[in-house]
Amino acid sequence: MTRRVFSLALGGLMTAAAQQRDPKVEAARRRLMDASRALQAGNAGLFLSFFDRKRLVDFGTLREWIRALTEQRDVASSVDVLAEDLAGETVKLQVDWILQITPARQPGAVETRQATIEVEMDGPQIVGVSSINLFRP
Repeated sequence: MTRRVFSLALGGLMTAAAQQRDPKVEAARRRLMDASRALQAGNAGLFLSFFDRKRLVDFGTLREWIRALTEQRDVASSVDVLAEDLAGETVKLQVDWILQITPARQPGAVETRQATIEVEMDGPQIVGVSSINLFRP
């Protein structure tokens, strides 16, 4: 099987898997990807808007860290959903999240951070994160 045919076959399988997902799970995955893109864009306010400031236990710390991180550093962000679970309106995602961090607007060493974390979403908001240490400045 050529690479092109294999890629098309794999793409078809991935599309079929996405079509079988519950719409709540698919929406949660999209929102998480949007949050990752906001962080990569250095938009702390948009990134934080994906989190429920009242229900996320460490929201105050997360807000301070994200603001400091995006002011001081350039961040590349990548998320890969490893597992998903739906219980009523709550979607739980196990996520492999990778950050590549460099000094803002100047050359410097790249710091790579990787963590597998649990993200809990209720509707459009992230209400739980197993660890926010990945986002420390």
